[in-house]
Amino acid sequence: MKQYSLFLILLLAIASCSDLTDFEFEESLRSWAAPVAETESTFEDFFGSASSATSVFVDENNVATIRYTARPVRRYAGTIIDPIDLNIPIALPDNPSIITLPVPSEVQLERAVLTGEKLSVTYESDATEDVAIAITIPELSLDGTTLVLKDTLRYTGTSPMTGGILDFDLAGYTLAIPDGTIEIGYIATLGDGSAVDLNRVVFLISKRLDFSYLEGIWSNNTFTGGSDTIRISLYEDFLSGNLRIDNPRIVARFSNSFGVPVEGRLPIFQVVTVDGTEVPITSPLLSDGIKFPFPGLDENFRDIKDTTVVYDRTNSNLVEVFNSQPVRVEYQLDLVVNPDDLADVRGWIADSSLLGVDVAVEIPVQGTADQFGAETQFEIDVEADPEEQPSKIELHFFSENEIPLGIEGQIYINAQGRIVDSLFQQKTQIVSAAPVDASGNVSATAEQKTVIELTGQKLDRLLEANLLTARVNFSTSQDGSVPVTVLGDQKLKLNLGVVVTERN
Repeated sequence: MKQYSLFLILLLAIASCSDLTDFEFEESLRSWAAPVAETESTFEDFFGSASSATSVFVDENNVATIRYTARPVRRYAGTIIDPIDLNIPIALPDNPSIITLPVPSEVQLERAVLTGEKLSVTYESDATEDVAIAITIPELSLDGTTLVLKDTLRYTGTSPMTGGILDFDLAGYTLAIPDGTIEIGYIATLGDGSAVDLNRVVFLISKRLDFSYLEGIWSNNTFTGGSDTIRISLYEDFLSGNLRIDNPRIVARFSNSFGVPVEGRLPIFQVVTVDGTEVPITSPLLSDGIKFPFPGLDENFRDIKDTTVVYDRTNSNLVEVFNSQPVRVEYQLDLVVNPDDLADVRGWIADSSLLGVDVAVEIPVQGTADQFGAETQFEIDVEADPEEQPSKIELHFFSENEIPLGIEGQIYINAQGRIVDSLFQQKTQIVSAAPVDASGNVSATAEQKTVIELTGQKLDRLLEANLLTARVNFSTSQDGSVPVTVLGDQKLKLNLGVVVTERN
């Protein structure tokens, strides 16, 4: 069964009350009557079968509100900051040698903590005795101790001697490179302490440098933070008429655990209407950007700072946009680091740092509907013995409605893939809207009784049908001339009874 729009749920509540498979016949009775179902539901109850992305809640003013949500968008540091690719052997020309690292362009790197890289150094000596080797890289340290790699070339009667330190694990080491360079030097000594030169020293990091933590001066850069779509089912089954929404909202909650100034921007922020038209959402808040709070250098790098932005009728064109029959909201989030392009913005990023956004569309059920037309279908399964089929069935609907919304329409009988008949002779009022005062607040409960009599071919066709098609119009009280508000505690009570008359 397809996802139902806002008001079609009301009609389905009626349909779900009736179970046409429960008819039983007794030979001793010419006709009999029995209650079939009784329900009492609030507006929130009507959304019990909605998708997980759609829900109804009651806000602080007791107004029933429909919420459509998108998947959370998350961007982690690893997808934004490129690693340093050093998977190339470097022959050291001097002792010591200065090597420039291709650090990320986004940051003047002062300090970085490495993850699991492997460092290798190979060397060669013409000496004819053992050589003790100590290789020093002052920019690498662990717990404050500078990295020194020690090894001994053993003379076995053959010269030159070759050796090396292979796959030394750099996980957890801190790399301090405020100038973007590292220095690699060595001391090679013989047994008597005299120094000798090595013929050749080759330095290699076996893969790219990845970081669990970066600290430095950050430049102005823009990253794509992600994009998504929120489906708005309100108009998906729309046929005709008018529906006006008074106070729609888009609530965006931004999360940031990057320890640098970051601003969020929405280069794409629009709705797509039922006819495919793209309508941009405008707001002064969009031109200003969204300043994300962030944890400072003295805070825990696992801290996540949140900020929430609400777009509504006071600061955007959402009323106009959401009355253009939208079926989805589309947006793209861009992330701007150091948005003011300052020269000395010091900050940090950890591998667990994230920038994220959670977006929800909230539609308080406030406004007007005037002959808002929609269509849906639901399956039926009527089983009756041909010898016991009735000659007449009467369905008696009785509604008590506290909700300022009424339903009228027609229900068509489908068999063998086509419409063969209808339940009513003409379009019929099924549920009356509760009356409202001049402010749109419900002033009384509306009662409506509807009797459907099924005989002859109409009854036979119903008993043979497998599908019903409902084409209905919804109108708020006073024919949609007064904006109304649906409250969370307003109820619709429905009763269904059946009168069955057997064939002669």
